[in-house]
Amino acid sequence: KHTPSTIRKTMTTQSPALLQCSNMLYNLEFAAVEERAQLIATDDSFSTNDKLYASLLAAERMALRGLITESQVDMQSALKLLKECKHATVAALPSVKENWFKSKLGTDYQKLLLSKTNEMDLDAYHTCTILSLVYTWQALLLLRTASYVPGALKLRTSWKLFESLARANEKAVNKSSIAPTLISDLEFGLGAFHFFVSLVPPSFKNIVELVGFKGHRAQGKEELERSVAGGGCHAPISLLLLIWLETFFYKERDLAEQLYHRATEQFSQGSLFHYLGGYLSRLRGEIDVAHGRFRLAQTGAGELRELQWMCSYEIGWCYYMQSDFQSAIPHYEAFMADFKAPSFRAYAAYQLGYSYAITNRPEDALHSLQSVPDFARKHYSFDMHAARKAKLYMANNGLSKFEIAIVLVVNALEGHDFPRAQIAIESASEFVDQSKPAEDLAVFKYYAGKVAKETGDYDTAISCFKSVMEMKAHVKSEIFILPYTLAEHGEVMRKLNRLDEAKKMWKSAKKDYSNYDFDKPLLRK
Repeated sequence: KHTPSTIRKTMTTQSPALLQCSNMLYNLEFAAVEERAQLIATDDSFSTNDKLYASLLAAERMALRGLITESQVDMQSALKLLKECKHATVAALPSVKENWFKSKLGTDYQKLLLSKTNEMDLDAYHTCTILSLVYTWQALLLLRTASYVPGALKLRTSWKLFESLARANEKAVNKSSIAPTLISDLEFGLGAFHFFVSLVPPSFKNIVELVGFKGHRAQGKEELERSVAGGGCHAPISLLLLIWLETFFYKERDLAEQLYHRATEQFSQGSLFHYLGGYLSRLRGEIDVAHGRFRLAQTGAGELRELQWMCSYEIGWCYYMQSDFQSAIPHYEAFMADFKAPSFRAYAAYQLGYSYAITNRPEDALHSLQSVPDFARKHYSFDMHAARKAKLYMANNGLSKFEIAIVLVVNALEGHDFPRAQIAIESASEFVDQSKPAEDLAVFKYYAGKVAKETGDYDTAISCFKSVMEMKAHVKSEIFILPYTLAEHGEVMRKLNRLDEAKKMWKSAKKDYSNYDFDKPLLRK
């Protein structure tokens, strides 16, 4: 044991064995993580702080497993390990233990960290970093199991710890003694909170800030970047988050591609990185590359059968986007047979049903689509769309030729195969049902406008989008095309530098429509 004066003057960085344990975690080598954590815990050559961090990584192993498998057993096991880690961490320092319960009801933990002369107690800093991460994982698991109030309280405690660590960091006269890897883990926590809180809708912003959370998108991204550069135990998850936000939020997919290659150089078996890389390739229109990455993710999933099945589903989706429905079907069938967690099932059953219908298997199509409403989760955009389309299929006793033609258009657009999209939209024009009061025509004009926009024919795109809005009174089923038309039309105006018109259209899309398919992705955009 060190005396307090020695603690304040020296700081041992996280051991190589601990960082290797972290790398194993994000390579999904779960058995190796448990073995390495046990080795560190029983080897007296490791510091108390390293032993505590090893117990955290062992708990994170189960937490990560639980979030992937969605198994209540796995998630409860993770919560138990995290609770044990928390108690061991608090007990490790008598000074922290003595003041902990007095502090946890407050909003500032700096008194656990700094002396009156602003000298950092470095072991307390280490302890509070571990605790902040414990509370973060506890919050994620509780929220995932619908324990919203306990989860929210854990989330707030986690944030207050991260915030206090950051403030103490700024004040400390001996901040140069703090290990860069510890600062890296702090930057992960700060970055994740700052970025994701910034995504809260404006209507909830005041409430979120009232309970102590603060969002700052650009700052959050910078903190995650610094976390990666610092190389701490949570640098890998910071890198994973950066790839995610560049792919889906900022849509800087060239940068996301660079980050993906950086990640796979370090995590050659990193199934999570390959899985996310598959999404990235698919969004870039590189479907064959996406196939390969999802297969790499499937191979690297190891003992995580659920992740293997998820990859099978994504491979099926790649075939679906290529309109190779016959090849998609076995992958969807395998997924639906084996994967029992709630995620993906509604949309997979919908895509499987459409694949059956398009390949002339109407009985199988009906059976698959009848299951969709039961699988659909409320407030999940893709699930709600799938359920609505499944009900429409049953009400209409199948798909019309026009609906099938539109599926081919959508697949080509999502796959960035714009020549194929042009051929598909020309084919779709032959099947517009003139007997309907303009709804099919409105749908056709929306997708024709999208094809024209993507191929740079802005005059045609504008004409098509105007036609859609002129027919809006007749659009009863595919309501989502109306706000999406305004958004797409606004994007064309932006490209033409007609910014006032673009803003007007985006404002209308945001304010005038609600509760339509894929509303959340459009509002975020």
